[in-house]
Formats: sequence, C-alpha cells, structure tokens
Amino acid sequence: MNLTKSSEFLDIYDHASYGSSYKTWVSWQLDHGPKGGRGARKSLAAFAECQISHVANVLNDDAHFSLEQAERVGSYFGLGAGELEFFLLLVQWNRAGTKNLTELYASQIHRAAARAIESRRNLKDRVPIRRALEREQEAVYYSSWQYAAIHVLLSVPSLQTPEALSKSLSISRDRIDKILEFLCQTGLAKYSEGRFEIGPQHLHLASDSPFIMRHHVNWRTRVATKLETEGTAKASDLHYSSVVTVGAKDVDRVREILTKALAESIEVIKTSPEEAGAILNIDWMKI
Repeated sequence: MNLTKSSEFLDIYDHASYGSSYKTWVSWQLDHGPKGGRGARKSLAAFAECQISHVANVLNDDAHFSLEQAERVGSYFGLGAGELEFFLLLVQWNRAGTKNLTELYASQIHRAAARAIESRRNLKDRVPIRRALEREQEAVYYSSWQYAAIHVLLSVPSLQTPEALSKSLSISRDRIDKILEFLCQTGLAKYSEGRFEIGPQHLHLASDSPFIMRHHVNWRTRVATKLETEGTAKASDLHYSSVVTVGAKDVDRVREILTKALAESIEVIKTSPEEAGAILNIDWMKI
C-alpha cells in the first residue's frame, strides 16, 4: 500500500542523530524536498541574503553558513521553532574550532535529538488519530495476520476479488469471505462493481495498545510458518537472525543505523506502485 508521501527524507532530528553534517540535510532538501528542484539554490541564496556561490561552497564543504544565514535557511525550509533551534545547534557544532567546543555542542545535540525522537516515537502525541475500530473489533482484527494481510492487499488491483486473495494467500474461500465481511462492516474495506477496495476508515495501532504485542507476534509467526512450509527462503527474500554481544554504547548506535535503513526503505515504499504484498519485520533489542 502506498503511504502519503512525506515532504522530508528524515526529519532534522533523525538526520542529525547519525552525526551527519547539516549540509547533507540542506542538500537533500534542495534536491528532493518540497522546495527542491530547478532554481532551488538560487531561491535559497536570495532568502538567506547571500550569493549563490556561497551556497555552492557550503554544500561542497568549503564554507559554512553564518548563524544569521543559517536562521534564514531553516526558516526557508519551514522548520518550526524547536527544529530551527536544533538546526542552529548543528551549524555551531560544524563550525566549532576546538575539540572542547565541538564536544560541548555534540553533547547538546545528542540530548536534544534524544528528547525529540522519544517524543515522536508515539504518533498519538503529535497527530490526532481517529479511532476506526471499537476495542472488540480491534481484538478481532489483530487475532490473526490474515486480517491485516487481506486489508492491505486490497490496494493491489489484481487481488481485489475473493478468488485472487484465496489463491495468493492459500487461505480457504470461506475464510476470505468472512474476513472481507468483517472489513466491510468496520469500514476498512468497501465493495464496488464486483471488487473489494480499501475503505474510508483508517487504522492506527498506538505503541501502548494492548494489541501491539499480538501485532508483532502475528507477523513473526507468519514468517516462521512460511519458512517451515516452504522449506527454504526465496532468492528475493531476506532473513537474518543472530545473537550477539556488543558494547553498551553500540546498542544505540546499531539502533540508529537500523532506524535510518528503515526510514530509507519507507521512502521507497511510499512511491512504489501497489503490485505485491510484503512483510517488514525488524528486531533489535537487549536479551
């Protein structure tokens, strides 16, 4: 299922948490952001009250924006007050000329990014979510991976009939019919001209939902069952499991690497046509 395209590859907090220069973020915005494209550097230079050659030198890592210019750059890209303050911290970190000053700004950036990312992990804290299902209906939906699988596959034109879903998922026609009836009753699906499509209701599972663990278990169980049934993984699949020991500081470092990879993958998914269903599971946790 295609997701609504985001205006940013990573928000400024996520990007900076990997230690990247603010210049990388600015460069991506100029190339791919909502104000990117032809003439973007000229427009940014005019807004920041500097020469376009200076913008080029900054992006080529031959110069830095002044704090005054950086404030205008952040405003140009529509950063909010907190994001703009953080962006200025990044600029000062990159401009710092001594080890002590660099470490001071790095410490401030780490704390600010950690606070921001933690507050954004739970979407309900910043986006009003309209409950699509009653608690009893949620219990049914998350009772099996089959409900979510059929729900999301309704976005694939070739899988919008019970027959096609039954063949694709190897689920009996009776079971498919029962799940489609449930999805239509809850507004998660709709029937029109002989085909089922995704309905007007939206579904969001908060991180503190009593069904969150069932959701995770459902899809990990599905992967395990698929491997046992088929006996071997397909060439197009990727499965990796390992138990390791790492340094305490590297626990967060690996999490950030995986988070970045996830964000990049989601960007691909957002613009990808609905042609097939896939499962995305990532686990990284202390034993």
